[in-house]
Amino acid sequence: MNNEILNNKVIWITGASKGIGRAIAENLKSTGATLILSSSSINSIKKIMPDFVQYPKVFFLPFDLRSEEEINHTFQKINLSIGKIDFLINDAGIGKFAPFTELSAGDMNNMFDVNFKGLFLLTKLTLPKMIEQKSGVIINILSVVLKKVFTGSSLYAASKAAVLAMDRSLREEVRSQGIKIIDVFPGATETEIWTEKQRERYASKMMQPKDVADAIIKIMELASNNRLMIEEIVLRPQGGDL
Repeated sequence: MNNEILNNKVIWITGASKGIGRAIAENLKSTGATLILSSSSINSIKKIMPDFVQYPKVFFLPFDLRSEEEINHTFQKINLSIGKIDFLINDAGIGKFAPFTELSAGDMNNMFDVNFKGLFLLTKLTLPKMIEQKSGVIINILSVVLKKVFTGSSLYAASKAAVLAMDRSLREEVRSQGIKIIDVFPGATETEIWTEKQRERYASKMMQPKDVADAIIKIMELASNNRLMIEEIVLRPQGGDL
């Protein structure tokens, strides 16, 4: 890892308490970056604190992505204590996988509140400062469900598709101002979005969170090239989709 590229950068990661988000945070410990690690609750963020206790520049700021008030409050804390964000990595997300007829309006509201609305609000708060400094990278962790149809994923795919549609338009709005909007589509990765039974059955065919995190770090390094824009990138297991 090229520590010089990310040295002194401020990196905000949501979904940092587990899975891909945690793996990204672990990878960044060896850089000189300032890390802002967020998850959905104090209890979830406490689980990773011991792993970062010796890291000199880390902030633990849990908040509920479904709450605009908590999002605003967290952003104000960052703005007052740090003053800028160079990278926003939107990894937090939820999913319910079931036949369409078994899904409820509550399921729809919950998934769109976390997967789309919360991400929208974070982007809206973060972007003006990036535009002011004429630099900044927003990386959204989406899903391979946007590249291949999987049954039982209708609402989850819809919530991720909303982000992708927004990003494709937003990317064109801000690229001339030095801002990069990058969408990453991971395939099957052994995280808690899968049931324990599924992970036991398919683990050998899945990517590990660190595999995806390693790719994200490379993307972050490449994003420092002012001549290069990575727009969308698909990451799949070597053996293909499950």
